Amino acid sequence: MDISITVDDKKCIKCGRCITVCPADIFLRADPSGKIIRKEDFKAAGDVSGYPIAVYKPQRCIACGHCVDVCPTSSVIHSVFPPERVHKIDYSRMPSPESVMMLMKARRSNRSFTAEPVPGDMVDKILESAYLAPTAENKQQLRFIMVTSPEKIMAMRNFVLDVFGSKVRIIDSPLLRPVMKIFFGGLYKYVKVYYRMKRLHDAGRDMILRGATAVLFVAAPEERFESENANLAIENASLMAASLGLGQIYTGFLCTAIRMDEKKFGRLLGLPEGMKIYGGLGFGMSSVRFLNYADRKDLDAKRI
Repeated sequence: MDISITVDDKKCIKCGRCITVCPADIFLRADPSGKIIRKEDFKAAGDVSGYPIAVYKPQRCIACGHCVDVCPTSSVIHSVFPPERVHKIDYSRMPSPESVMMLMKARRSNRSFTAEPVPGDMVDKILESAYLAPTAENKQQLRFIMVTSPEKIMAMRNFVLDVFGSKVRIIDSPLLRPVMKIFFGGLYKYVKVYYRMKRLHDAGRDMILRGATAVLFVAAPEERFESENANLAIENASLMAASLGLGQIYTGFLCTAIRMDEKKFGRLLGLPEGMKIYGGLGFGMSSVRFLNYADRKDLDAKRI
């Protein structure tokens, strides 16, 4: 991506905030002769606060927007962020630390859903909150798939049963069962979980998604940091869902099955080649409202 960055010298007050926040050291100072002064040379150069801001190697820009967002005079002209894409922050609308903490304490995996669909405006808020999560190197490569079709959700449940069932038929075969019980007891215990899951499914009870009427998946190319990026997005979506009063669950069974057969599930969702599902979250209209939150285990933390 070709990026153009300039500084309007008529508006710039030389405060240097763009220099402070730029992670790529694109904003520097220029001495009276026009020579670029690197940040590590500021001290040796003496008082540089009156020197004009210089743009150095803009091709290194990762388009994070720090420069345009920190400038008090809108002096930074950035091709990726024209004025209509830059918005004032209203700090008066920020929640208090106590409000944020209460939201996190109240958030829980609530598996009690009604059959009512999640309203579209709530779906939109969840998607927006997920996409606003930070990403390493500001790559913003995450792709979000929100499944609300009852037919697709049923297909995903059947996918889990098919994938788990194919494994159970091997693990629980008469030939392997004695060995699995002795040497792989931790794995074999999930055989019973599968049989119960299948039995409840056949009886009309959903143990896989618990009746969630919307399921969010986060996908990205199989590159470094994308798993961490997806986790940040999922947590954003989770907290937004909690603020909306929705029930939510992490899709553990489904994500486990996806890892066992990624290509088949990718075809189910129409996922492009090269994209990988890194996590999922199920939502629904909660059938109950919790009145309390219980303490977690004692905090295990070390301050150094």
